[in-house]
Amino acid sequence: MVFVLLFIIATSVGADSVMEAAHCFWDDLEKQLPASRFAVAVGKVYRPWNDPMDQAQKSDVKKIYLPPYFRGAETNFQADIALVIVTNKFELNKYMMPVCLDFEFMFEIQQLRSGSRGKVAGWGLTAANGNPSPVLRVVELPFVEVGTCYINSPADFRKFITPDKICAGTLQ
Repeated sequence: MVFVLLFIIATSVGADSVMEAAHCFWDDLEKQLPASRFAVAVGKVYRPWNDPMDQAQKSDVKKIYLPPYFRGAETNFQADIALVIVTNKFELNKYMMPVCLDFEFMFEIQQLRSGSRGKVAGWGLTAANGNPSPVLRVVELPFVEVGTCYINSPADFRKFITPDKICAGTLQ
């Protein structure tokens, strides 16, 4: 069996659970991948899994819940969210704090409007053809209305602009 090491950002929603993109646990041929193939680390700052400078807490994955209608590329990654239950509970500290979720429609209207800004974190590429960042990076980006996003996106990307996505960034 071949194991692929993936570095993905998860968001803690409790001591024993994180939210993540469903596509991280999906293969278009195998469909949902088994929990036994994954481990989670919270509070990671440095990309290497066992970096000695990290204050990360790690756990195996007990269960992965995907929306029943998630089908990866087949449905343009619509409903691309997963709830992951871990084996060992995480301790809250300055490196690991859960997010608060608010499903009130008015909250969405207040937050998702022109001028609002949000943060995106990751170990992504630092240049167009560069290497992944060895340190977790955070960027603040402005919200972009869906119509503006759609018009300014390449035609082959527009299929991914679905009602469950948020557009952010600047026009070039």
